[in-house]
Amino acid sequence: MKTPLSLLPDLPTLTAWLKAALGDRDGRPVKILKRDIPRFMSTFPNEIVTCQLPAGRRRRLFVKYEADRGHPCFGHRGGVPYEAEVSMRPGFTSISAGLETGRKKP
Repeated sequence: MKTPLSLLPDLPTLTAWLKAALGDRDGRPVKILKRDIPRFMSTFPNEIVTCQLPAGRRRRLFVKYEADRGHPCFGHRGGVPYEAEVSMRPGFTSISAGLETGRKKP
């Protein structure tokens, strides 16, 4: 099952979040070039975002959205912030970025 589009932020909202997270000090925005839905949804809604950073570099980001969709499952799942922190540890081979939002369930 793919992530339903209704669980993803609209383009202006995502652009604002990425600007806040990845923009530069001069306020130049991050430009979203492409949004793809992975074949399968994981515990949290997710998408792959191809963007251009203010300095001109292109990046593909795997973005997960948690909002109030916590899933503690007997205490062994740490949520999106935990997954983002683990993915930044040395030796972890894939890159993920998690953005927490105040977005509520539909």
